[in-house]
Amino acid sequence: MIIDKLPLPRKHKKILTSFSKIFFATFDILKGRSAITLFVLSFISMLSEALRIFYLFLAFGMAVSFTTASVAFTGSLIAGILTLIPGGIGVTETSASLLLASLTSYEISSITPLVLIDRVIVYYLVVAVGSLVAIFHKRLLR
Repeated sequence: MIIDKLPLPRKHKKILTSFSKIFFATFDILKGRSAITLFVLSFISMLSEALRIFYLFLAFGMAVSFTTASVAFTGSLIAGILTLIPGGIGVTETSASLLLASLTSYEISSITPLVLIDRVIVYYLVVAVGSLVAIFHKRLLR
């Protein structure tokens, strides 16, 4: 194994070896029918995310095609991930607004509030509820 050839103390090599075994064992889930199931579930999830954006804009009287909503969602998600900022905070919203403004005839000033509404509902609200559950977890178990 490559780890054995690294100039590290035995303790660190042992930790790295253990980590790498666990890491590569997670790929076992992608064998057989599990991979197909995961692909289908991921596809449904991404489809529902794009539909959410599509219908949010439609609800506010802004016609955005499903393809545009899909591209904006995926592009902003990728931008948020690539920056390595936790949750893509700020980057995801900005890139979604810029993508939607460049792909549609709407002004960025009309698009940004809808993008922020979407992010508040989908991300920030979930983080807030999760944080409260984490904080009060012990009290909830009593």
